[in-house]
Amino acid sequence: MKQIFLFAFFSAVLWVSSASAASDVFLCDNCTSFSGAADANLINASPRSKFYIADLKSGVIKAYMPVLIDPTKFTPDNFRAQEVSVDSSVQTLFDKASGATYALYAGNDTATVNVRVPESTLGSAWGMSGSSANTKAVEDLIFDHLEGLDVLYAYESAVVQLIGKLVGLQAVANVVFADGSTALFKISGAQRDGTLTFSYVPGSAYDENGNKIPDNLNQFSGTYEMSPKMFEDFRDAIERWGGNFDMLQNCEGGETICEVHGNDLHCVYFPGSCD
Repeated sequence: MKQIFLFAFFSAVLWVSSASAASDVFLCDNCTSFSGAADANLINASPRSKFYIADLKSGVIKAYMPVLIDPTKFTPDNFRAQEVSVDSSVQTLFDKASGATYALYAGNDTATVNVRVPESTLGSAWGMSGSSANTKAVEDLIFDHLEGLDVLYAYESAVVQLIGKLVGLQAVANVVFADGSTALFKISGAQRDGTLTFSYVPGSAYDENGNKIPDNLNQFSGTYEMSPKMFEDFRDAIERWGGNFDMLQNCEGGETICEVHGNDLHCVYFPGSCD
């Protein structure tokens, strides 16, 4: 059950005890002024409800209530945040979240976990270029293939009490494909059952030869170092974008030069050594 992983990444909406009672929790990384952060988030907090400012790195959480400055005016700019006590249930969950997050992030702003994509799903990151369906297929399988987060097993019981959206700290999955190409995916949300959802990070896909894999037609312009096993995936990507690929023979190495003129993509392969 990968629900256990959710705890380290949650930072926005904290649901406690009863599913009917929710409190907004806003991140303040390396917070120097909790009261200032509270006032800044008044516009985002639920009206007349307690909300929280949390610094996961320092392990501090504070609670606030919106109060009127002038009791005769009810305009949005007539509220300030007044500090109140932190609910014990929230404090308990936060302490566990802070500990889990520290263990995972180890002082860094970004946590990276590794995911290997089965070749049966998609053999190369080139398969995502020009195909939202292939990209979504990878996004959908990441959660079930996460590696390296065993440290969070101890927090399973608390994890299932956390439901909401993610802000602030960013967790990134480094996805490795069967052909050696790679791409990054970030956490984009969570479901009520604790399942994390991921989305592709634009501009992060590279093939085994270090070529940056284009996310759009215009990005194809340039020179690509070639290897025999990437030809088919490379050609398929060009075809998905409606381009032409001139290749007289598949030789060892070489390079391909692509040009884009308007909506026209044309690539020509210049072979290396051919035995």
